[in-house]
Amino acid sequence: MSNPFNKLRSSPRPGRGRKSGDAGGTDVAPSRLVDAEKVLAGKPVPDPFGKAGAGKGRLRRAAVLAASRVRGPLARARSAVGSVRARMVKAGPRRIAAVVLAVLASAGLAVAVTNIVYGRLSQRRLYSSGGAALTLELSPAARQDLGGVIDGYARSNRALGIRYGNDNPAVIIDGVKRPGFRATQVEARPPLVLVAGDRSITLRPARKYWFMTRKEGLVLSNEDASVKDLERYLEGYVAKRPRVNMNVVGDIIPGRHVAEKMAQHGTAYPFRSIAPAVNDADVVFGDLECPLSDSVRPPYSGMYFIAPEKTVQGLKMLGLDVVALANNHSTNFGRPAFTDTLQVLKDSGIQYAGGGNDYDEAHRPAIVEADGVRFAFLSYNSIIGSVDATRDIPGTAWVSILPYYPDDPVQIQKVRDDIAEARKRADVVVAAFHWSQEDVYYPSPSMKDLTYAALGAGADMVIGSHPHTVQPVEFHDGKFIAYSLGNFIFDQMQRDQTREGFFLKCTFTDKTLTRVEMVPYKIYDYSQPRVMKGKSGQRILDRVLKISGK
Repeated sequence: MSNPFNKLRSSPRPGRGRKSGDAGGTDVAPSRLVDAEKVLAGKPVPDPFGKAGAGKGRLRRAAVLAASRVRGPLARARSAVGSVRARMVKAGPRRIAAVVLAVLASAGLAVAVTNIVYGRLSQRRLYSSGGAALTLELSPAARQDLGGVIDGYARSNRALGIRYGNDNPAVIIDGVKRPGFRATQVEARPPLVLVAGDRSITLRPARKYWFMTRKEGLVLSNEDASVKDLERYLEGYVAKRPRVNMNVVGDIIPGRHVAEKMAQHGTAYPFRSIAPAVNDADVVFGDLECPLSDSVRPPYSGMYFIAPEKTVQGLKMLGLDVVALANNHSTNFGRPAFTDTLQVLKDSGIQYAGGGNDYDEAHRPAIVEADGVRFAFLSYNSIIGSVDATRDIPGTAWVSILPYYPDDPVQIQKVRDDIAEARKRADVVVAAFHWSQEDVYYPSPSMKDLTYAALGAGADMVIGSHPHTVQPVEFHDGKFIAYSLGNFIFDQMQRDQTREGFFLKCTFTDKTLTRVEMVPYKIYDYSQPRVMKGKSGQRILDRVLKISGK
């Protein structure tokens, strides 16, 4: 065992550097220190101060007395250590291990007790401000994205007295990680991903925040239970956010040769192959570009289309919940056949947008609710040939843009007003436009202007139809646009451009669009679309991505 007096030999007294007689005391040279080892051994020690006087003799006697008092405990300590060493050698490795574990356990218990006490004191300091049990600091963006979720938690846990503020908060939620905090990431909004076969494109990155808390233990983390509960609540909410799926298809024209095929093979024939891929969503939407009425026998040639009323069975096979009626063929056989269509759809439980028994109904949104998410659909036609609704006459909703008529700012403002009203009633607003010249791959400036006006008014998605070919997809100001999906059920077999298209599988997570999958198909036998897989399907999707600049 080391001698405790060895430190005395090498350490100066507190009054070092002062002259003799100063208030700090008298310096003693190291060579004149008391030889403590001789005192402990009982050997005579010469007076180190010689004849310096009685005062310095008292110093010698004090040192001797101190050494004599230490001698006994040191001897006993040496004996105890020797005894323990002998016992441990005698006991063997198992006893040694047990002793070591006992020592470690005691040390761990001491650390844990210290940690708990320190943590409780820290929590008392953190949660005492303003009398609140839990104070949260949220950045403005975090407040917008997560405030509603936290408010819901607070209402269910009123005893916590949760409040917002930056006065010594217990929890900080921010997009920037701060030093000195325990931090975990919470995903407030998933990314928006466009899936096109073997390609995946992130249109909008995920929005994440740091959930930060102070380290409340002296050594270990010792969080308050309410803080941990809030963190678990946010993590659980993110993992279990409600998801709703919506599928969107293009132009459905069951007239002419499609009607002929249904007469030959049954009403289900055009829909049979594609139906399982389409009807698996919570909400299904498409453009019905043909009246359903038994008042006229369907012609198998020409440019006027009509289908038997029983064709609605095929629409039901697709799982359609809402159809757009604002197009240039819905009123091909006049208002009587058009009103038959409205009644057939109503009787079958399929809602419609863009058409009605009067102007107000034609401009009224179709509302569909799925798993707590309300969808609103509006539809407008800009292609010549339709019968437009008036104050008291049935017809479709019209908006004037090029190429057939000049852009009409008054009518475009009406579209904006309709969308703004629908926004008040729904979580997701879809605006559908029947537009464009035929057989062109790119939208016109007028189409883009109308699209951006609709998005600015509150639409979440714009879907286009009519050109009988695919057109680009676009992501603008956080909103998704598909200018044309192509023919879906139709008889144009003359070239691939009119036979090929894609439909959309959209996923909304917590009422926000988070995934759009493009599913390619090709029309066979003048009526029947079939999902295309592998290289054939990828070729269709790659063409759409190419014209989209992706």
